Amino acid sequence: MKALIEFIDRYTIDPHIYIVVPRQRHPGRYEIFWDREHQPNRWRLRLVGEVNWERVSSERLIDTLLDKDIDVERVDYQLRSVALSQVVFAEALTQEARCLFGVETVARAVADHNAFLEELEQIVNRYARGTLRPIAGGGERSGARGGHLTLVAERSG
Repeated sequence: MKALIEFIDRYTIDPHIYIVVPRQRHPGRYEIFWDREHQPNRWRLRLVGEVNWERVSSERLIDTLLDKDIDVERVDYQLRSVALSQVVFAEALTQEARCLFGVETVARAVADHNAFLEELEQIVNRYARGTLRPIAGGGERSGARGGHLTLVAERSG
């Protein structure tokens, strides 16, 4: 379930998720609400009928569910359903984009995006090792592409 929570945090298109799940051995049900904007505590829980929510981080969610006797299998099932509906939407979006822009254009856009992310990761890693330092973006003093970045990097030394 940890990987599912990470998937939701990273890829869910919807700004909110709301589910209601039973407890395992005790009466009552819990409302569980996910809110993309409230990092690091994106998750909120409360017993149905209660007024106050308890905020929980993604890292603590599973332990909190277990502590509150919430049926983790039902949570997993409902969150998987939400995540898979996102996948279905993304697939439909991709198919429509291929029809509108063409298969090659979409493939090139995906490849360019992946290359940009890889390049960005390499720059961040080199910066963390101290082999690069940030300078003003927009192509000033650098051969790096400006894009929409406000900072680019150059070799230290």
